[in-house]
Amino acid sequence: MRASCKITVSSRYDYLFKLYQADPKEFERHTQAMIEAQIQNAPPHLQLKLRALQSVVYDELSHYKHPVARMNRIVELFWKKAIELRDALNGSLSKHVPKPKRQDAEIISLFKKD
Repeated sequence: MRASCKITVSSRYDYLFKLYQADPKEFERHTQAMIEAQIQNAPPHLQLKLRALQSVVYDELSHYKHPVARMNRIVELFWKKAIELRDALNGSLSKHVPKPKRQDAEIISLFKKD
């Protein structure tokens, strides 16, 4: 009886990590193909939205070359969208909530006047 071969998150990570170290361009091609496969497996009415979102992600990440900086930016984008979803589910979108009016503050001198 042959043991089934499961691809775990850990083994997929190890593979992608080694691929990135060996050939960063092939890593980019491979990950883009993985993303495209996921988009094509999505319902047809969502595919255009997913491609638009992926385009935004590629554009945002193009400004960052270091992997940690890219990771930090993608985390920021994730949380921004998560907050928008939370606000939408709670019935209010934060971008539609008016900002409080700015009040002028009294200026206090730090130096004594003679």
